[in-house]
Amino acid sequence: MEKKIKMGVEEDLEPVGIGGWLILVAIGHILAPVTSLLNIYNIDDLRISARMFDIEFPMMYFTVSKFGYICIFILSIILLYLFFQKKKLYVPFAIGEIIFRMVLVVVLMFIGSSVEMMRAQLVMIAIFGLTSGAIWILYYKRSVRVKNTFVEEIKLTSAS
Repeated sequence: MEKKIKMGVEEDLEPVGIGGWLILVAIGHILAPVTSLLNIYNIDDLRISARMFDIEFPMMYFTVSKFGYICIFILSIILLYLFFQKKKLYVPFAIGEIIFRMVLVVVLMFIGSSVEMMRAQLVMIAIFGLTSGAIWILYYKRSVRVKNTFVEEIKLTSAS
């Protein structure tokens, strides 16, 4: 007869809290403000490098990239707060941020596709961005842990 040890976990309890795949999400949210600031800085480096090597990159590529990364930086700060406070508003904001990133990568692919040597790389980045974005949206929509974790309402206090 086989004996099973429960390890202090009840089988009928649903997962709740930051655990499972949400640990990866937490790491991503902690790193996101830093990486978006680095991306803003790297856009300027890319523009300088493109000029040095006479690569005709459309100026709109740099403008849209910088605007996109500034928006992502702002969203990452908001998402960081909503995530660790376990706010109900986190899930729609997270899905919105993923959709924004997906749209941004497609727009940048079309803008940058005029540069022959970058076309294949931009297409691969777009395919990866769209695929990973779709997977994370499905995770947010279907995960029991996400539904059980992000339940806190935002409380507005009145000054009286």
